[in-house]
Amino acid sequence: MKIINLTLTTLFLLSCAEGIKPPNPTVMAEIKDGLEYIFGHTDPCYNANETEKTCQTKDFKKAYPPLKVKLKPFAIDRHEVTNFQYQYCVAMGDCEEPKGFNAAVTENYYLSSEFKNYPVIYLSKEMAEAYCKFAGKRLPTEFEWERVAGGPAADLSEKRKYTYQGVTQIKQCQGKSIAVYYCNNQKDNPQEVMSSADDVVSEGGADIFDLGGNVAEWVGGKYNEEYAYVACAGLLPATCDCFLCKPQDTQCNEDCRKCPECESEAELCYKQCVSESESGYPICIKYDNEPVEAETLVKTTGNKDLARGGSYIDWENNTCRSVTYDRYWIFPSDSGKNFIGFRCAKDL
Repeated sequence: MKIINLTLTTLFLLSCAEGIKPPNPTVMAEIKDGLEYIFGHTDPCYNANETEKTCQTKDFKKAYPPLKVKLKPFAIDRHEVTNFQYQYCVAMGDCEEPKGFNAAVTENYYLSSEFKNYPVIYLSKEMAEAYCKFAGKRLPTEFEWERVAGGPAADLSEKRKYTYQGVTQIKQCQGKSIAVYYCNNQKDNPQEVMSSADDVVSEGGADIFDLGGNVAEWVGGKYNEEYAYVACAGLLPATCDCFLCKPQDTQCNEDCRKCPECESEAELCYKQCVSESESGYPICIKYDNEPVEAETLVKTTGNKDLARGGSYIDWENNTCRSVTYDRYWIFPSDSGKNFIGFRCAKDL
């Protein structure tokens, strides 16, 4: 690999900063409608290399209760921050250089003029936050990010699972202009921002690109399992958690569905696989159905940073990252990854 002297690069950029024309600021899409929506989903995600299980198999993945949240109006960048935009922040002394200059198969990806309009990578979340501050913005919260990716869904039947046009199952994405390795195995590098015809959603007439692919994106706050997934764990006795039963243990699977603690508070008990023919699988006491102010749920302390969205290196074993409600954490926070970039947001 070609080794680049980062100190000399910094000096070069700083020497050129004075008098150069700044890059154009990213046009933002304003989100003023559909601010009360459902965060999360009842459907578990299966990667492309996994066999999807059903309620009848008794060994399906656990899905936790979704949460109704309420946002304040905000704006979000229509595309991910580019190498050129970030270089200018470095040149002005407000940003640190990326921790790496190469993409997956391309050397000098960061500084080459060929890739100036491609998303910047190899940044920690703190470095992304510094850029957004420089631009007079901030990172979007994961609630804002998911609202844009999943749409203004007041009901789960309305929520997008993917931001890819015409795709409701991941296998339908193959061959489309989407920078996710599984979808198009020619995408060995990030792609130019706003170049995808398929990975795009619209808000108020403005197209927003690459929420599902190209690079994954840092979002504000720290990873918090508690509010979205396991806040209710332990509220029911262990004998009521059907996921502790082995699939072949018929008695356990029957007994857990008759959980008296859950039946006594039926309206509050979240069950998976409820249908006319099934009594469902109790998981926990779910949240109140009243919307929660999303800003009160953002966790600011912890050692796990949050990223959202799929990327150009996602193979069949991690395609769930492209699902609009998938959440994953990165540790340590200052590692810098070649598949994570970011976009900025701001209050309205």
